[in-house]
Amino acid sequence: MDANQDSGNEARRIIAVRWPAVADALDAADSSLPALPALQLDKSGPIATLCVGDIRLASAWEPEKEAALQCSVIHPAAAQATLFGIGMGYLPPLLLERLPDDGTLTVVPLNLSLLSQLLPLIDMTPWLGDSRVQLRLAETYNRLPVNALATPPVLQIAERSAEPVRDWLLQKLSESHVQNHQQSNLQVITDNIAYHLDHHMHDEDVGVLFSMLQGAADGCEPRVASDVARDYVVMGAGPSLDHSAAAIVELQKAGACTIAVDAAVVSLFKHGIVPDYIVTIDPMDYVARLLDVDQSKLSATSLVYFPSANYGAVAAWQHKRYTAIGSHGRFEHFNRVKPSTVLFSSGSVIHPAVDLAVRAGARNIYLAGADFGFPFELTHAVDSPFAADRKSVYAEGQTVRNYHDEEMASQINFISYYRDLEQYIDRQVTRGVSFHNLGHFSAKIRHVSCVPLAA
Repeated sequence: MDANQDSGNEARRIIAVRWPAVADALDAADSSLPALPALQLDKSGPIATLCVGDIRLASAWEPEKEAALQCSVIHPAAAQATLFGIGMGYLPPLLLERLPDDGTLTVVPLNLSLLSQLLPLIDMTPWLGDSRVQLRLAETYNRLPVNALATPPVLQIAERSAEPVRDWLLQKLSESHVQNHQQSNLQVITDNIAYHLDHHMHDEDVGVLFSMLQGAADGCEPRVASDVARDYVVMGAGPSLDHSAAAIVELQKAGACTIAVDAAVVSLFKHGIVPDYIVTIDPMDYVARLLDVDQSKLSATSLVYFPSANYGAVAAWQHKRYTAIGSHGRFEHFNRVKPSTVLFSSGSVIHPAVDLAVRAGARNIYLAGADFGFPFELTHAVDSPFAADRKSVYAEGQTVRNYHDEEMASQINFISYYRDLEQYIDRQVTRGVSFHNLGHFSAKIRHVSCVPLAA
């Protein structure tokens, strides 16, 4: 931290020469209103460090040892690495020491206002001038590269354009926790899969449904009138579902086909909405509560389920059922026993519900209750069996942005589902599918417009 203004100017010059797009973005950050509080020197530990508010940018005790520990996650034989967030600059030189002479270190600032403040204070010219270094803007990424690591404090102050990358990094950092959780449910999942083998042989695969819908579109008799629809409404169980109910009713009257996740069914019934399809994949016993409605009103409704789904809830279903599988290896045996249709799934039941609409031939898909956060400080739609006050259940401090560009409380698994769905939708819009959101207070999904129906 002995660098002076001259090193800051030299760092700016290097960036301008080598990465003009980054230099332009830095200039734009300088000209905008301050997005961060001024940096403060923290001398509470043996080594002085810098703080943004109450966030230390590096350890005040053993920052170099901490940085070395972080670098150890990069394989010694790796020729490339990507660092997200610069912090106080401890990591880039250590990473360069691990890379070969023809290697590449890509450094991605997560907050350009922070970088602008740091350049006059910390001499970054040695590593910025290294020919192996590439500086890249976070907004240019659409997925995480391999051999990536992050500077954790900067994740808390990532600028808006870096929020998708921040969320992917948080998802990556939580992988071990997710795996432990899945491992704890492994026996339940295994039991359900074993129970469902008989169902799997007797129930039609969802691929049959898709063929039938395509035939209906060509003039054959559909199962129900709405099956020939090209407008689909996919209904999650988020709190905004209640605010979208009137719009769902109007779309349903106009002929839209409706697909609900299991947790939304009770709430939809309260609004007089009976879905055409219900999707369930969860193995736990509480799923039975999610489908605890008058089944006589569901005679025209089909259940689409994964073999992981709760056996009791599926067995109790009195009407038409279709099977599908996810891409996880646990479903390989089912596919061998009877060729099965794979629906997109990355942890949330909303994923196969959306894929069901896409595969059925939807041209317009309206999302309702797909919030991926806690609007109105609630976890779920009011009448959902899961409904609770957000503050009484979660306090992780993660956020997403809604369609009003406001930050909304969320949690890491919701954010993971959100970003995975966003990437899925990215692929579908290139194939002519249009996505719309009925919830102004839902997480703002790229390529998904918010329609005025639920204003």
